Amino acid sequence: MLSSEESDGIANIRFGSNLPGYIGWDWVASLAVDGKSTTVLETELLAGDDAIQAPDWVPWADRLREYEESIAAGIEEAIVVVPDDELDDLDDELDDDDDDDDDDDDDDDDDDDDDDFEDDVDSVDLADIVESPFDDTDVLDGFDDVVSEDGSDDDEYVVVEDD
Repeated sequence: MLSSEESDGIANIRFGSNLPGYIGWDWVASLAVDGKSTTVLETELLAGDDAIQAPDWVPWADRLREYEESIAAGIEEAIVVVPDDELDDLDDELDDDDDDDDDDDDDDDDDDDDDDFEDDVDSVDLADIVESPFDDTDVLDGFDDVVSEDGSDDDEYVVVEDD
């Protein structure tokens, strides 16, 4: 606790923040003390002397005006002129590096693909466990011959073949 003050039944307690992004900031809690009970009126996070704060806000119109004035005054960033043949050489070097990186990435992808299917399920054929919408057999084959309890034949299914 850094400080506390009390007046008219209201206590203000100030203590340092231990949050990583708020070093140098202080919490201030205002409490109303009324005999048997205490009520929190408000809490505030206030910048201390060592707090990192954003710079003062400058309106966009002012910033734009400063920029336009600097352009009018002839203040520009230094421009470096590079001859075309040097640019071509640099471009070729970058292309070669990109090709090498692509080959390495392809090799890595191939290695990863091989590992995806190396597990205990290698002996299972997907056709045995996945029902195809084009297959006229299903997991309920053989149950059609069983007489249902209600005796109705309305619950039979019909396979419709598309032309």
